[in-house]
Amino acid sequence: MVTPETWSRFVDDASPLPEGPVPRRPSPAVGARVVREEDLPRLLGYAGDVRVVLTGGAGQVAGPSGWCVRHEIELVALDTTVRDLDDPAGNARRVVAAVHAARANGDLRDDTLVHVRVAHDLTASWLAAADVLAEAAMVVVLSLDAGDPEPWLDAAMDRELEVSLVGGTVEQAVAALGTAARLWGEPGDLSRGRRWIRSWVSTDVDAALVHLGEL
Repeated sequence: MVTPETWSRFVDDASPLPEGPVPRRPSPAVGARVVREEDLPRLLGYAGDVRVVLTGGAGQVAGPSGWCVRHEIELVALDTTVRDLDDPAGNARRVVAAVHAARANGDLRDDTLVHVRVAHDLTASWLAAADVLAEAAMVVVLSLDAGDPEPWLDAAMDRELEVSLVGGTVEQAVAALGTAARLWGEPGDLSRGRRWIRSWVSTDVDAALVHLGEL
């Protein structure tokens, strides 16, 4: 089942930044504007929500988030990556610690969600990392380019851990919603899938909006 609210703020816009001022897309299906931290100065004066993708480790949290606070950028999501593949749970704990420190220092707002990208293979060590992220009420980020997201979706939902998707096609993103709905016990109800999947990052927003509008 699809309702008018099913696609609300589903597509996070990672399309290439234009020259000059960055426009805000008027579609209700579009959520945050996605940029890497080095592109933040190009968003000065931007009136919409922003999701910043960090290219460094946990220690990089405070810099970009603090810049957004000082320049009144509406930072709704900070997007980082677990890079220590030998100890993902330890890396996740360092991310949590850095986030707590940034909030305590006023460099990160309490309502900014932290999205954490994980590896595709779901091993015991990655399940331990998922436990850490769930306890801190973070959002796990799954790459559709890496393969079937169902094992991670199942693990995330078991921990009441929300999910964001990146990569892949709009068809894959919709299929992931269907998977989440089925795992939740209501197959075919894509609106139920949104209970768990907050958003999908796309570089081809126009095509995505056309496809979603036809469903």
